Amino acid sequence: RNGKGSRDGIELPTTLPERYQEQPEEEPQLTLNFFSSAKPIVPPEQWTAPVAKADAPAADEE
Repeated sequence: RNGKGSRDGIELPTTLPERYQEQPEEEPQLTLNFFSSAKPIVPPEQWTAPVAKADAPAADEE
């Protein structure tokens, strides 16, 4: 207890063991696909025009 003399007899390892690190859990990647294929899924010949709702006012009428 009187300074450096109290450390006599304590052996220090020359190499320290590696620090334990938990493996990070894989989080789901939330990436959006901004690119689509060149070909549309539905060919333009099969496209259907949007239908107006019955309760919506017509856009032409004034």
